[in-house]
Amino acid sequence: MKSKMISQRKLDSILAKHKLWIKSEHKKGKRANLSGQDLGVQNLNFMDLQYANLSNANLTASNLIDSNLSFADLRGANLTDALITLANLRGVLLHGPELLDICGFSKCKVSKRLLPWLSCHPNFAEWLPKMVIYEDD
Repeated sequence: MKSKMISQRKLDSILAKHKLWIKSEHKKGKRANLSGQDLGVQNLNFMDLQYANLSNANLTASNLIDSNLSFADLRGANLTDALITLANLRGVLLHGPELLDICGFSKCKVSKRLLPWLSCHPNFAEWLPKMVIYEDD
């Protein structure tokens, strides 16, 4: 499935509404739906993308450093070469190879429940010391 390129103006609008949605505890604004969008090489540093729908999005080489991706839907997203250092991945929805080719995996917060799945990857031994592992509630 080919991702759709999104304009900076539209992305800014979606993220502003999502920020309001988060701050108002889902009473105002709107949850970000970026499913299938091309967000490759975007600078999403320090963004609060919790609960955002990023399924099937192209996040190739995106900068997600210190972003909050908790409970975001990343199923089918392309995260190749994405930088997710210090990103919060608590409760993130994943299936398949979404985390396998990520560069910048250092200090990434990873749920303990994902360890068995990640341990099958040949780079797991290299990744493990760089991860911050947490227990799910």
